[in-house]
Amino acid sequence: MKKIFWIYLIIMGLVMVWYVPPFQKADEVVHFKNAAVLMEGNTGLIQKRFVDLVEKINVSKVAFKYESKFDDKRVWEKDENKELIRFDYFIKWENYISYFPVEVGVWLGSYSPYPVMALYGGRMAGLILFLICVGLSQLIIPKKYFGLIMAYAVIPMVIHQATE
Repeated sequence: MKKIFWIYLIIMGLVMVWYVPPFQKADEVVHFKNAAVLMEGNTGLIQKRFVDLVEKINVSKVAFKYESKFDDKRVWEKDENKELIRFDYFIKWENYISYFPVEVGVWLGSYSPYPVMALYGGRMAGLILFLICVGLSQLIIPKKYFGLIMAYAVIPMVIHQATE
């Protein structure tokens, strides 16, 4: 049973990371920009290509409007310009720890010439953290209660949120 649980969790997590179009998750634009600002040391600077990515794929006209479609070609355009621009937004340091895993994923993805890979890197980091937390709970929580963790962890919305 646990083997099926872990296989399901990993497959559903990967589906939520790679299959859900960019910025279709609630507040994903804000979380992505926050992680990108933190990646630059919370100086109020962000790579221009990340701001351009949101505008390029017309998020406000497509997000949550299911009859509209993303232009996949625009999502996968290369942009290797890592110019920093002023983005007058600072994350409170007490909130920093919650962004740290996603920030690492965005930072790793930022090495790609495709800005969208920073978004997917952040999503993968969220999935990895979620899997680690579930795995640790399996070790720490008495076996008779782990079924509750399994029941909670397999809810698609939980996996969706963990990969945001």
